[in-house]
Amino acid sequence: MKSQSQDAIVNKHSIFEVNQPLKVKQKTFYLLCLICILSLSLVICFLLPLCSFYTNSNDLILSL
Repeated sequence: MKSQSQDAIVNKHSIFEVNQPLKVKQKTFYLLCLICILSLSLVICFLLPLCSFYTNSNDLILSL
């Protein structure tokens, strides 16, 4: 009986070790996705006002 329970414990550990890297990879994948989305949103937020500023300044230069 003792050997069977030890085998079960070993099997649980091996299953846990196999599943753990997958969870870690999923977490890193989600983190990368979040970082990409945040960086894109920041770029858009910074570029839109800059583009509008440049078009306004060009209009001013043309009007002068």
